[in-house]
Amino acid sequence: MGLFVPQSEASGSLTRAKVKEFVSRPCFSTKDIIEVTEKYGGISEQVLADYVGNPDNEDELKSMLSNIYVPTALQKAALLSQMTGQRAEELGFGMSIDTGSDFTVGLFSPDWNLCNSSEDRLQSAIENRAVVSAGSGLLVKFEGRLTALCYKSFATKRGTFLEGNWYSPVDRDLRDSLLEAHDTGDPRPDLSQGRWLLIRGKDYRYPNLISASRDIAENLPDRLAPSIEGRDRRTFRRENEESYEGNTENLACF
Repeated sequence: MGLFVPQSEASGSLTRAKVKEFVSRPCFSTKDIIEVTEKYGGISEQVLADYVGNPDNEDELKSMLSNIYVPTALQKAALLSQMTGQRAEELGFGMSIDTGSDFTVGLFSPDWNLCNSSEDRLQSAIENRAVVSAGSGLLVKFEGRLTALCYKSFATKRGTFLEGNWYSPVDRDLRDSLLEAHDTGDPRPDLSQGRWLLIRGKDYRYPNLISASRDIAENLPDRLAPSIEGRDRRTFRRENEESYEGNTENLACF
């Protein structure tokens, strides 16, 4: 992921054109991304990996990442998602690198969408301690849809997560491990592998949510309380969870 494979001059120009078109139109949600990519030629993991790995695009990419003309954090997160931490550092976008993690980041899905109530549900989950910490900067909530807010940018050996964006665990082993951690009160499960889906950008109506998420993640106790609002943790979660709609057969939904 993020490793450059030589392209023909024509295919390289097409890739560059697709990426420039992608970053020129504001996108805040998965729905926006799908509409833009369908209309303007399709952005995929491979297209972004080819672009970010091509040294010929380095100056242009640095401009994009410095927010000169990338409209939203979601689009910046998409560009970073296909980079290793080393590549991000080479481009002047340094961050902590979780060398023990093989987390990868996938891009979007027409079947998954995160509504604008997620911030409120995360705030509620924080109050109820219905959260666990994953990786070096993800706070996973268990009220509503199973998603994580990235409260601190970090990179793995295979991908990069950007602060303020939302990510959903995709593969079943990862999801099952997170559910078990919550239900048994393990606030920091030992997770080294798994695939996450970049699903939505930050909502600027909640300026303090990132710092609140960071504070709770960094101060979770060794063991979470066995019950929430008079119910055991598993019962509470199941009564408050919400599945993704659409075709989720291959996305390991609830």
